[in-house]
Amino acid sequence: MLIQSVTKIEEGRYKITSPPCPECSTYVTLEIDGASLFLANQGELVQKVLPNETQQVREKFVSGYCGVCWDRIFADDKEEE
Repeated sequence: MLIQSVTKIEEGRYKITSPPCPECSTYVTLEIDGASLFLANQGELVQKVLPNETQQVREKFVSGYCGVCWDRIFADDKEEE
């Protein structure tokens, strides 16, 4: 899981920021609890770290790509199937 920055908000609450999208430079910032941050630092799957987030948000923390750019880049792959 790719995390560009972590900021402590208060005890047990943290703000994490994804890396910028390689295509459009957008990023996502979320609040998570300490247990989730620990899981992320241990290399746990993004689905376990961010279970309530959308697939597009989770993808930002895996590949860095935002949903719009992901769809545009891989649209040809969908058409070939």
